This record gives sequence, C-alpha cells and structure tokens, in this order.
Amino acid sequence: MIGIGVTHTSNRPKHLKLFLSQIKKHTKQPYKLHIATDIMNIAKAKNDCLWNLKECEHIFLYDNDTFPIQDGWVEFFIQRTNYALYLNDRHNLSATLNGMNLYKDCGGCFIYIDKEKFNEVGYFNSEYKQYGFEHAGFSQRHFKGFYPCIPNTNEYLYSLDYQGEGNWGVKHKPSITDYKAMQESIDYNRKVFEKEINSDKIYYDYTP
Repeated sequence: MIGIGVTHTSNRPKHLKLFLSQIKKHTKQPYKLHIATDIMNIAKAKNDCLWNLKECEHIFLYDNDTFPIQDGWVEFFIQRTNYALYLNDRHNLSATLNGMNLYKDCGGCFIYIDKEKFNEVGYFNSEYKQYGFEHAGFSQRHFKGFYPCIPNTNEYLYSLDYQGEGNWGVKHKPSITDYKAMQESIDYNRKVFEKEINSDKIYYDYTP
C-alpha cells in the first residue's frame, strides 16, 4: 500500500476538494491517506504525515495546491528513484545525471520517498518555524549539494503555485499574507538550515 499525505490549510476547502478528487481519479493502487491541518507549521505537519504513513512502502507528501493529473503517476516515481521533488523551470537547473534533473534550489509542494530511504534519514527537522527551508534541509540529508527531480514530472503533477490557476475552478493565491512574520521566520530558518547541513547528523526523530 502507498501512503499519501497532504498539508491542508482550513481557508482552502476548494483546494482540498480538488486534490481529493484528483487523487481518487488517478490513483489505481490501494492507498492510505492522511491530512495534516494548519494547526502546525510545515515541518511538523509533514512529520505528522510521515508518522501516520511510516508503514507504507512508498510515501507521497503533497501541499493541497498540488495534485496528480494523469494515471500512472505513482509508477512514474517508484520505478525511477527512491526520492524526488516536484521542480520546474522556475528553479535553477544545475545538471542532469542518471535520468534525474539536479537543481540548485528547492521547492516544497511535493516530495516522494520510499520506506528504505525514509528509515535511513528520518523526519523533518522540527526546529524550523513556518515559511521555508524545512524541505531544503530534509532534501540535503538525502542528496548533499543539490535537489533531485525526474524530468517531465509536470506531465503527471500540477502545481497551482508554479503553473497558475488554469481551468481547475479554484481561485488561487499563495497562503503567505503576513510578510513581516514571513521574513522573521526566514531569518530564523536560515540559521537552522545552515546548522543542519553542516552537521554530521543524518537521522531525525519525531514524536507526535
């Protein structure tokens, strides 16, 4: 069974409805679904998903403004790698190696990880506050120095943040509205990130 986790903000009910309809439409394998609410910051919300899906062989973590758009999206990932992000031409492509695009910068709307890789590196670093860097730190523990994405991922996944509203029937805007609080968190998170990537610590634990 695969595991699907989604972080959901309560002011986006149409996003969640769209996400769930697309998961049901395009997922042919048995799956366990876990929804983490916005009472937690992103690192803790993702950890909540990982904790509840930790027995699954393959785990897919979504923000609720990203969703599958084609059958075969599960196989697209699990047949090619044990860890990948959703990234596109808005990010800084560095190189292509062994069928993977390697980027210099990171996005956090989607992560795929298999059970073996998850057991190796563990959970997100829960020291992070809201607004960024938690996905970058998590990814750096998997792939030092770059962020991996399978080419043509956008044929299987759609991100409202990166690709726009399209014809999906939801009004979309970024969930970040308090820019002063965002900058304060970014300044704090940058220090946590630098500490994390310069540490020899690999595994991070989590207790709900």
